[in-house]
Amino acid sequence: MRHDLTDFDRVVLPELELPWPSTLHPEVQGMHRALTDWSERHTLLRDEAERDRYAGYRFAWLAGRCFPRADPAFAQWAADFMLWFFLFDDVTADRVESAERATTMVRRLTAMLDVLDLDELGERPVHGETAWDDLCRRLRALVPAEENYQRWATAMRLWFLSLTTQVFDQVRTHRVSPRSYASYRRYSAGLKPPLALADVANAGSLTPEEFHAPEARLLEMYATHVIGWSNDVLSAPAEVHEPATRSLVTVIKDAEPGRSWQEAVNLAVDQTHAEIAKFAELAEQVRRSASPQLAGWIDGCQDDDRHGQLVPARHRPLRPHRRRPSRAIGRSRTMAIPRSLPPGPAPGPEDLWRLEQQPALLEDFRASYGDLFTLHRPDQPRGCSSAPPTTSAASCSATTRNSTAWAPPCTTT
Repeated sequence: MRHDLTDFDRVVLPELELPWPSTLHPEVQGMHRALTDWSERHTLLRDEAERDRYAGYRFAWLAGRCFPRADPAFAQWAADFMLWFFLFDDVTADRVESAERATTMVRRLTAMLDVLDLDELGERPVHGETAWDDLCRRLRALVPAEENYQRWATAMRLWFLSLTTQVFDQVRTHRVSPRSYASYRRYSAGLKPPLALADVANAGSLTPEEFHAPEARLLEMYATHVIGWSNDVLSAPAEVHEPATRSLVTVIKDAEPGRSWQEAVNLAVDQTHAEIAKFAELAEQVRRSASPQLAGWIDGCQDDDRHGQLVPARHRPLRPHRRRPSRAIGRSRTMAIPRSLPPGPAPGPEDLWRLEQQPALLEDFRASYGDLFTLHRPDQPRGCSSAPPTTSAASCSATTRNSTAWAPPCTTT
């Protein structure tokens, strides 16, 4: 449904803080290069428009933060999987508003389910199916036991099937209650698959008793809420303009239309912070008697909790900023991302070159993005004037981001 955005421009977005640190896998640069080669082999990005769009999403860095201690082969698999996952979600489940799009979605979903269930490709593979088959076969060889693979496969089946619930809700339901939204969001957000592998990526496999224990299931639920809802909050400035897209913010607003957008955002943030507190309290209790493997799985859940703060890079342009407790969203439909959170899309060569010409903006950029970027002076890109620019780095990004090459534009640490 289309929302009345009368007071949305005046919304101030509070910070979302997590009580544990974020780390990065040391092999992330090589992961990015290998991911590029892998995507080209499977023709995942089919044209220049898709390559431009996905150039800045930095899936190797997303995987490197979700699985910072994983074996290099597993971390590479995770980077490849995340590119495939987000592309499949965007192409298959977003904006299914016609019978033709629904038919395409069903064909793609059933093709991927058949790869999982039958362990074979269809006669005429759909886009992404060969890459999906490769991911399934590689993961089966990487994990220590079939049990680990099946935990992940079951989580993927739940995600595939939850997409149909999400689409039906979008096209047939005028409003949905916050409780109902939270129910299917636990699955449609696609967070259970990586959490099912958080033990393998850290201290080793959980026993079936540990994995299925009520405390572990509660921790997983809290983690999915933290990731999914923080994603909803940080993506709100883009998603409120999309009538077919629901988020925790819009669902809270719809439940009481008289409530302001600021109240809806504040309630969503409070709800997310409450889940963070529940996870932290229960994790501390479980750690007291946990095996090394269970403690490692909890560490992995905490790493994945950064997932919801990284994903909104898909919804925001590059924008240097200073650390502030909050900032009005404003008419640009751009949000202020706190310094404590990982940044968004990687800047292109033109962005970096222009920043080098403006020392004040460069220092601001270093202050905001220095934890992930080591800036260097790139060669002047073709088409860039040698005269000092008059536009801001934010506007440069808005105009040049679509020309960013798929190869990494800067050195990342």
